[in-house]
Amino acid sequence: MVEVAHQLFESKGYGDTNIREIAAAAGVSERTFYRYFETKDELLFPNLRGAIVDLLTNLRAAPDDISVIDSVIVAVKSSNVVAVPRMEEQSAISIGLSQGEAVINVVRLIVEFEFQFASEIARRISINNPNLNELDRTTYALVVARFIFNVFRSILNARERVFDDSSYELPPIPDHMIRVIKLIDPSLPPLT
Repeated sequence: MVEVAHQLFESKGYGDTNIREIAAAAGVSERTFYRYFETKDELLFPNLRGAIVDLLTNLRAAPDDISVIDSVIVAVKSSNVVAVPRMEEQSAISIGLSQGEAVINVVRLIVEFEFQFASEIARRISINNPNLNELDRTTYALVVARFIFNVFRSILNARERVFDDSSYELPPIPDHMIRVIKLIDPSLPPLT
């Protein structure tokens, strides 16, 4: 369905392609389509929602007695972020993200999970750094969550940009994310 949808997005345009056409071209019913996808936006980044949910679930399951950054690293290592495929032939951004509705829905999904991620990070900061005031805890949590999601998005974009350069091999997504995440200072000193 993803491949067929991308072909239709490219030939007809994202906005002019509907779910009925995608299902018919893929040889499935609309009901079958909805078994796998909630909206056509999800076809732009297959498995994105699942990868983000997996990341959040694994963060919540990480031990409370480790640092915030280590808990994020544990979550990344245990997550299925590699399930988000590359869009080698057709860049998802050029296919659909130039369309306003798709941009809004993908951004909404990411922001929704960023805030859930930030909430869990704030909880962990309060355990590991109980002397931080609420403003500092909330600020750090939002910054760390935004950083993690930007790392994830940047890595996905990087994969799209270098896929045709056979002389360069990208590390697996979790390894690349962990390498970048380690740039965050885990000591979280007070901001005030």
